[in-house]
Amino acid sequence: MPINYFPVMITIGVLTATLSASLSNLIGSSRVLEALAKDNIYGRLLHWLTKGVYGGNPVWAVVMCWILVQIVLFIDSLNIIAQINSVLFLLSYLATNLACLGLDLTSAPNFRPSFKMFSWSTALIGLLGTLVMMFVINPMYAAASIVLCFLLIVLLHLFSPSSQTAGWGSLTQALIFHQVRKYLLMLDSRKEHVKFWRPQVLLLVRNPRGSTPLLHFANDMKKSGLYVLGHVITGKQFSQFELDPTVSQYPHWLSLVDHLKIKAFVELTVARTLREGLSHLTHISGLGAMKPNTIVLGFRDDHKPIDYFQRPGSEYITDKFEVEGTRLFELRNNDTQVQDVEYVHLISDILRMKKNICIARHFCDYSKTHISKMSGEAAVKDYRMLVPATFLSLSEGVSVYAPRTYLIPTQVPHQTFSELHPLPVA
Repeated sequence: MPINYFPVMITIGVLTATLSASLSNLIGSSRVLEALAKDNIYGRLLHWLTKGVYGGNPVWAVVMCWILVQIVLFIDSLNIIAQINSVLFLLSYLATNLACLGLDLTSAPNFRPSFKMFSWSTALIGLLGTLVMMFVINPMYAAASIVLCFLLIVLLHLFSPSSQTAGWGSLTQALIFHQVRKYLLMLDSRKEHVKFWRPQVLLLVRNPRGSTPLLHFANDMKKSGLYVLGHVITGKQFSQFELDPTVSQYPHWLSLVDHLKIKAFVELTVARTLREGLSHLTHISGLGAMKPNTIVLGFRDDHKPIDYFQRPGSEYITDKFEVEGTRLFELRNNDTQVQDVEYVHLISDILRMKKNICIARHFCDYSKTHISKMSGEAAVKDYRMLVPATFLSLSEGVSVYAPRTYLIPTQVPHQTFSELHPLPVA
């Protein structure tokens, strides 16, 4: 039985279908390549493609894709090319199913698929199906493509210019949020045990420019526990501000955490007085069972604060916080110094809230780098363990009732590392 009355039409049909598929793939891939260049995912490597757009058509991207196709044709075997092409197409479907599965499991609010039969199970079936078919076609090509795709993702995550500035959102952040929320709900404060006690530190910071050694010390002291940097914006009631001042300051504090390379959260609040702000931070900092149990205060004295961001030879020196002629985190002066009575009230309030308190002094002389050069890395750890110099238990004569709460004066030896100066006790 003849297939076609005009055999030449078969040849014309094959050529037409091949040309149509080739052009559609060439144009489609060039649009994807242009989008990658516009999003600056590969940086300067593809940025030049964004300049070759004429009449809305990515001409340079089309030429680039055509060159890549010609390179593949040098394999000189349609069977091999067909296998590679099929494996790469299935890899893209696998990635799509994996992304849909992750978005569904994390309950991402912006993920609203129009396919009515969609569920996590259909995404999982599609993922497993494409994975199996990849290895059925060619196990070596399938394994190599998966490994190369994974390496590409890691490299883009580490070195891509858009990894920190991209505005399309990250699935990893949604997964982390989902898991953190899940395990925080499982963490029960009623099941705490002394064997697993660790300091959950809330460090009150007036100005980080003069407190960077203390910030690093508290980061070492937390022993894998919670570490929160607390700052109080004083002087006015919140209702007297036109806009919330913490909104504009919060990114600068996050940049500070990145610069100092410490593992800390940041909590900012607005209050009329420092005492009122301390109450805010102590009660609201943390989440669930992860709440601060140790409050760290700097010692109140009249020493002139040191600007560690500008001090010559400082290990924290930087110009990141000099923005457009404005100096962020300005050092305190006599007008902003906390008063004696208020400082004592801060200690009293902390004890009333049944929190441990740590008062730090002479941390202007604390330098892990200096100690390490003198005695090696082990000296840093030994020194840190010996810093709590005195433990003062509460007596019956104290007006504040706070059982099992300790006042821990933490003092760095002044001018020498071998002599401890005990704090005066009133």
